[in-house]
Amino acid sequence: MEFFGLDTRDYNMEELYLGVLDSLGSLESGGSASAVASGECAFAMGSDSGGSIRMPAGLCGIVGLKPTFGLLTRHGIMEISPSMDHHGPMTRTVRDCAIILRAIAGYDSKDPDSSRHAIPDYLRAINGGLKGLKIGIPQEFYKFPIEPEVKQAVKRALNKLFELGAIIKKVNWPMVSYAQTISSAILAVDAAHSLRALILKHPRKIDSSVRNRIASGFFIPAVSYLQVQTARAKLNCQSYDLLREVDLLAGPTLGVPAPKIGEKEIVAAGSKMSVFKALPPFVRPFNLNGLPAISIPCGFTSGNLPIGLQIAGRPFSEKTILKVAYAYETFDPWHKKHPSL
Repeated sequence: MEFFGLDTRDYNMEELYLGVLDSLGSLESGGSASAVASGECAFAMGSDSGGSIRMPAGLCGIVGLKPTFGLLTRHGIMEISPSMDHHGPMTRTVRDCAIILRAIAGYDSKDPDSSRHAIPDYLRAINGGLKGLKIGIPQEFYKFPIEPEVKQAVKRALNKLFELGAIIKKVNWPMVSYAQTISSAILAVDAAHSLRALILKHPRKIDSSVRNRIASGFFIPAVSYLQVQTARAKLNCQSYDLLREVDLLAGPTLGVPAPKIGEKEIVAAGSKMSVFKALPPFVRPFNLNGLPAISIPCGFTSGNLPIGLQIAGRPFSEKTILKVAYAYETFDPWHKKHPSL
């Protein structure tokens, strides 16, 4: 049976139901990140519906910020998932990130989802001590595949934040284990709806891997979509409860270093899996709840590939996130190291 130029026999309905989708991973802001990392530009903008600012930033050894949902206007940006789409700055340093964010944040009458929240001076806010600041480490993060070198680098980074005065606390976030499944299903359905006209008009002019990820959303039952939205609400409630206990949440940006170009499967912590399954687990939760999250460099592997630390916080707490990121960057300037060719 043909549907929008696609043969439905190509799709395994059980896998779609379980949320084993690659979603829109190939639409990452990889070009923006590589341009910043190579010095071709001072900063770039990235889009992030499922981690596509923070993942490329972590893989390229730069700073990538996904602001609170609504802090930046989305007017003029192609819509994929109305409730999960974000965009934000990608820079070489936290200081540059603060400068760019101050210039682009604020209410826009052309975007009904943009917030009227007061915009502070982020550059001035990055200076300050971390004494007494509580940083929670979700223990469920360490159930995801993480390469030993990544785990060690993140642990060293957290220890340095402790030395700078922060309180490091173990916390539990049970629903985060399901974040990738939840977001994959939502992204697939939302993208199929948002890009329906494009798929209908030019099904064969779109790269097959991208087209198939978008079109997979046509085959997810409405009842399944409603179920994952219910699970999303539970995950979000847990995250807000956590942020009453602590000021921030932290962990790896990714559990693995950058795969080779064109590589579809990798070995992560001893397990062979799809690249797109291995990369997003740590970043997806913050698209579901709309909370601000930043990736900053925190080390390199023995193969000279960057490792990222992700820090997330309460709604509109970009000041605090940038302050912690800047304190770490100043104390441990991994942003000055570049991967060798």
